[in-house]
Amino acid sequence: MNDKHCLFHIGIPKSGTTTVQKTLDNDDRIEVTRSRYFTSKDWWLEKYPAFQTAALIIESNETLVSGGFQKVKFIEVVRRMHSVNPEAKVLITIREQHKALLSMFKYHIKYGHKGTRSLTHWLQETDLGMDYLSLVMFESIVKALMAYFPKDQIHVLFFEELRDDPKQFYEKLYKILGINFRESDMQKASLNVMSYNEKELYALNRLNSRSFRKDSWLQKVDVRLKRKLATWLPMKPKSDFFDLRAIDGYQQISEEFKNSNRFLVDEGFVSKEELVRYNYTI
Repeated sequence: MNDKHCLFHIGIPKSGTTTVQKTLDNDDRIEVTRSRYFTSKDWWLEKYPAFQTAALIIESNETLVSGGFQKVKFIEVVRRMHSVNPEAKVLITIREQHKALLSMFKYHIKYGHKGTRSLTHWLQETDLGMDYLSLVMFESIVKALMAYFPKDQIHVLFFEELRDDPKQFYEKLYKILGINFRESDMQKASLNVMSYNEKELYALNRLNSRSFRKDSWLQKVDVRLKRKLATWLPMKPKSDFFDLRAIDGYQQISEEFKNSNRFLVDEGFVSKEELVRYNYTI
C-alpha cells in the first residue's frame, strides 16, 4: 500500500500539464492529486492526507512551481515536498522559452488580464509576466530542486515531444514511474489549445482596454461579447506586437535562456541534440 506521493509533476504552466493530467487520470494504477496543501496555509492548518492505496500517488500541479494564489516561494514548496517524501521523484516539463512566453501572453489576452497592452509591458511591468519570465529560467528551478533532492530523482521532459510524439513522451514518463505505459490510457487530443489566431487576439486586446467593473453582472456578458467581436472583426497586429525580439532587454534575456539551457545539458538532464531538435537557444 502507498501512503505518500511518489512523484511531483510541477509543470511549468503552458507545457501540456492538463493533457498529461488527463492521461494519468485515465490510468487506474495512478491516483492524481491537485491539492493546495503544498502552496498555501493548509500546510500548517491541515494534516497530510491519509493515503492508503495500491495506486501510485502523483501530485500533478503547476502551481507547485508558480506558488499558487498565495505565492508561496518555490524553495519553500520544494522543502515541503521533500519533507513529505524525500525519496519522491520530481518531473519538470519544459517548453522552448520564446514560444512558452508567447503562449502565456496570448492566454492572458484571451482571459482579459490587465497589463497586456504590449509584450514588453506584460513581461516587465506586471506580476503575471515577470513571474512567468522567471519560470522559463529552468536552471533556477532545477537548482532549487537540487538543494533538497538528489539529481537522479529530478527529471526533465519536453513539451515539444508531448506535442510531436506523445507515445514516446509517455513511455519516458512511465519509465520514471516504474510501470508500463498503456496506450489506451493516452489522452489523444491536446487540451487547452489556443483557439484564437493572432489577428483575433490583437482585436481582443484592443477591446480589453475597455471593461465593466469586475463586480458588475455585465462583466461576464462583456467578456463573451468581446471574444465574439474579435472573431468577427479581426485586426492585423502591429509588426512587433507578438515579437519577443522587439522587447526591451531582449538580448540579455535571450543570453540567460541560453545559459539556462546549457546548464540542463551540462548537468545531464537533457541532451544538446534534444535542445537543437526543438529549437531551444543554446
